[in-house]
Order: sequence, then C-alpha cells, then structure tokens
Amino acid sequence: MREKKSDIIYKNNREIILWTIPVIFSAPHAVPQTREWERKPCDEFTWEIVRQLCKKTWAYGIIRIENCEDDPNFYNDWLSLEFKEEIINLIKNNWIKYWVDIHGCKDNLWFSVDIWTNYWENLNQDLEFLINVQKKLSNNFGRVAVDELFDAGKPEIVSTYISKHVNCPYIQLELCRALRENTEYLVKLLSHTVWDSLHLF
Repeated sequence: MREKKSDIIYKNNREIILWTIPVIFSAPHAVPQTREWERKPCDEFTWEIVRQLCKKTWAYGIIRIENCEDDPNFYNDWLSLEFKEEIINLIKNNWIKYWVDIHGCKDNLWFSVDIWTNYWENLNQDLEFLINVQKKLSNNFGRVAVDELFDAGKPEIVSTYISKHVNCPYIQLELCRALRENTEYLVKLLSHTVWDSLHLF
C-alpha cells in the first residue's frame, strides 16, 4: 500500500493514531503500569509494534505513553476510564470492524502466542476472524494457544468494560518477547492478517 500520513493526537497519557482502515490496534502496557502500588514492567516493543501496524495498514491506534499510576486493564480510575472510553468512541465514530490489543507474555511458556477471546465471547460471533488469525500465526510461529493465560472475570478489564458498550470483534494477542523483538516480521505478518480479514486482497 502507498505511503500516507496519519493524524496523531495526544491526550493526557495516551497517543491516538487516526487513519482510515476500520481496525484498532492498542497497547495499554507500552509503558509500566501500577497495580496495588506495585510498579510492573512494560510489555516491551508493543509501542513500536502498534505504531508500525498502524502505519503499514492505515489502521487506528491507541497507545498508553506515560505511567500515571494507572492501568486500564486493572483499574477504573479516571485515566484508565478515559483510555477505555477513547476506544469506545473510536469504534462508534469510525465503524471499526476489528480491535486487536497487543500485549507481551513470558518466553518460558509452551506457546509463542496466546490469542485471548474471553472464550469466544469477545468475538461477537465472528469466528472467521479468530480462525484467520490463528492459522496465520500457527503457520509462521508454530505454538499458538487460545484463551490460555487470561481470566476475564473482572469488570475493570478493558475488553469486559468495552464489550458492554459496543459490539466489535476483539482479540488480545499475548506475544512472547522473541516475537516482539522481531518487530518488522511480526508487523508484516499481522498486517496481511488484517487485510485478509477485511477481504482487502
């Protein structure tokens, strides 16, 4: 696809990337987060992964760029709520078809990627999206799990909160460090997966 410039907006501790393709990539843990007064490390490289994905696919993006003692995936403080509401507004105002949340996981697990869907509930019955992503990742990275890591019981979790307000197929990708470090190849693969899902090819 040809080069194009995006609009980038900065609000409080987040960067919002505005393009044209009806997909959102997010990175809520691109910087460290604070949970119960304990600072947890960031999911390294997720900031750059989302930026590059948005540039390559023309998708929308939202990245948390500063730790203000918040965590959108754990709290409902005003900053965490603003992050969630920003995604809701992007989905509603731009006819977003898919939302992909980029996270990091450890390397010493049996899989390289975990595709978290809240046991299919967040897919909004779009199983084709999951199958397409799982197939693409499995063919290139081998060990791919589905709903292995994450427990979505808490109402504060981003996807749980947002799913009450909009119906948009959502997946959370938990990527091992080795994959995140190989940013260029990962971005190329995920870009083609998005285009395939949108039937752009």
